[in-house]
Amino acid sequence: MSTSERAGEMDYIGQLQIPEGTPPEDEQIIRATYCYREEAYIAKRERMIQNRTNFDTYNQKGDFSHKKRGQSREFLPKQALAVEQISSFFHQALLDIGEWFSVDAEPGAKKQAFTPHEMKVLMKRQLEKTHFDQKIVDALKLGLLGSLCNLKVHGRWVDKANFYTEPYLDPDGLMRKQLYRAAKKVWQLEVSTFRHEDWFPDPTGDGLFHIQQIEMDLHKVKELSRGPNALYDEEVVNKITGGFEDMEQVARKARETGQNQTFTSYRKRVRLWECWGTIIDPSTGEVLYRDVTWTVANDRYLIQRPRPYPFWHGSHPFISEPIVRTPHSVWHKALMDAPTQLNLALNEAFNLALDCGIMAAFGIRQLHTDWLADETKVADGIAQGDTLEVNERCPPGMKVMESVQTGTLSPEFLQMFNLANQEFNLSAITNDLRMGALPQRQVKATEVVEASQTITSMFTGIAKVLENNLIVQTLMKVWLTIAQNMDDLDSEEVQALLGKERALALAAMSPEDRFAQTASGIKFKVFGVSLILSKMKDFKKLTSLLQTIAGNQGLMEAFIKKYDMEKLLTEIMTALDIDAEKLETTPEEQAAMAGAAKPGQPGSAPQGPDMQSQIAQVSGMNNDGGSAGGPQPGMPQSQFPPQAMRGL
Repeated sequence: MSTSERAGEMDYIGQLQIPEGTPPEDEQIIRATYCYREEAYIAKRERMIQNRTNFDTYNQKGDFSHKKRGQSREFLPKQALAVEQISSFFHQALLDIGEWFSVDAEPGAKKQAFTPHEMKVLMKRQLEKTHFDQKIVDALKLGLLGSLCNLKVHGRWVDKANFYTEPYLDPDGLMRKQLYRAAKKVWQLEVSTFRHEDWFPDPTGDGLFHIQQIEMDLHKVKELSRGPNALYDEEVVNKITGGFEDMEQVARKARETGQNQTFTSYRKRVRLWECWGTIIDPSTGEVLYRDVTWTVANDRYLIQRPRPYPFWHGSHPFISEPIVRTPHSVWHKALMDAPTQLNLALNEAFNLALDCGIMAAFGIRQLHTDWLADETKVADGIAQGDTLEVNERCPPGMKVMESVQTGTLSPEFLQMFNLANQEFNLSAITNDLRMGALPQRQVKATEVVEASQTITSMFTGIAKVLENNLIVQTLMKVWLTIAQNMDDLDSEEVQALLGKERALALAAMSPEDRFAQTASGIKFKVFGVSLILSKMKDFKKLTSLLQTIAGNQGLMEAFIKKYDMEKLLTEIMTALDIDAEKLETTPEEQAAMAGAAKPGQPGSAPQGPDMQSQIAQVSGMNNDGGSAGGPQPGMPQSQFPPQAMRGL
């Protein structure tokens, strides 16, 4: 795509048109907002073009306009599978582990209104309601394909339904029950993702403004301008009569989501610019408002005048973090930028090989129609077993139909395809085994282990970035947002989580005091993904230890003399993420086994085997004889069976 074509494709910002009668102050704010968005838009154009290619590849949509009729148009899902593989790994880390984050008090912190346990209980419940694990996975996919993991922490009012019954007499005089439904408004946490196309941050990195573009139905905007919790100015909203249809944005969103593009006339869509930051005069550069939020509808209506940040934590609700960071950049690199290009190259090579195979099976044949006695018999093709009758113009010994030599796959082509596939695996942090395919060549076990360790180390770095930069920031804003809206939570649910007395004691505090005593002095630690990777490393260390001590008699004797095999088994089960409590014997079973092995009873084992006899017994099992090869006094021979030691 040429530069002019790209500019034409991206040029949809339009011209600023402010309605007549707009107050001069509002017009000044709208012009400043327009300048902000235009600056941010120009800075991200190239990144958006690459994002579209990445999302098209993820949705298996390619440009096959250069293909002729009959040529293959297959699309390899290698990039999509790599994205799903990475995202599912992090998804499992949040679901399979019971505790994936912790809340701790910082050293020297004052007494908090909430204990760390209470904070964690309230947060986990709200995170479950907003499906936080799914939001993290969606944000991770955005980061893999579009360079930034975007999350927004805020809240919303929802209806909580309560059902009850009341008795009544029916016409027959029978007592029956009537079901009723009563609803009340409660506040609930909301963590949402947003598209890169809708995100307009300050391209200088100074954080002067953050703009999110939102498309919403007009009736929804009017609902948000009414009631005690109204967000927008109802008088200005009522001036909006028509929709704001941005067909190019609709088309781009359809490409990202894999859905068909829709056109509707009955739904009036409104484009909102939700802005957070500082407003400066476009003509003088002087500050008009600092640390405020405001909203512009359809590029021309100021439906929410600048007001101070509504969040008590004093910041905007957005978290936008990259996976692969580019120094001094606002729009960073995406991990799937290189795999996308290699996936497209593999598509071309694979389709070429597929066409070659089909051509080799069917082939191309040339037919001398003037040598046929009846040309109409071959009008619909030539089936197997057909007989072609020739006329007298066919020279003796000549063929009326013969094959034409077609192209064949060369070893160099296959070598290049395998090389491109290898480069894709390297750039996507994967390999053939992780993608569910066998390698093209025979590989040694050490090569597989080395490749797995390299991928694991890369995953560890990504996990640290996501845990420390993305999830920790999100959890901090989540808690501060919950603490601010504590009085509006479902009171019955809070009492069930914290206990009635504790919930009433917290409710007796003023919201300001409660927030002030919990907004500082706490720290969050996320370890879900790191814990899985650490367990994998621990298991490899333990297996290496077992192989080392089992291969040397002296090491085995020293290990048994100093360390406990039961504790080692517990460590192995922990590394494998096996719940040891489910496998433990019950107290009744332990008592029964202890009673069956009382000293002095017939059939019981001798009491108190000493360590020296155990070492000698193990040595005898390893040597199958010798001076210490026989059973030793004070130790039953079955305590260390030879097959168990060989397995060790």
